[in-house]
Amino acid sequence: MAKLPPIDTEAFWIRDLLHRGKRADALARLRAVIDAGRAGPEAKALAEYLATAKRGRQPFGATHLWYEIGIDNDEMRTAGVGYEERMDKLGGRFMLAKTQIETAVAKYEASMDALREEAR
Repeated sequence: MAKLPPIDTEAFWIRDLLHRGKRADALARLRAVIDAGRAGPEAKALAEYLATAKRGRQPFGATHLWYEIGIDNDEMRTAGVGYEERMDKLGGRFMLAKTQIETAVAKYEASMDALREEAR
């Protein structure tokens, strides 16, 4: 099985703030992480991107949360929650339409299938 890359948890939380539209909070946390010397490679790359980002739509937002949506869907499916109820709950949590949730879940499922094939 392929070795997983190290996880930069600070970058995860900063990206989560950006996805939720809290750019000022994300920049403040990023600055604090860099000043404290805890910035990993992902956090440093994120800081560089944000420092040089042009105007316009940024690659952050709920549609980029397909992994989190997929994980939540799997957890609810394991707990025995029905399909329609899962879609409603995920739509409410991530503030997306049902079709967008279905697209995110499909992307997650395809990614997991690819990982399982690679692990064989």
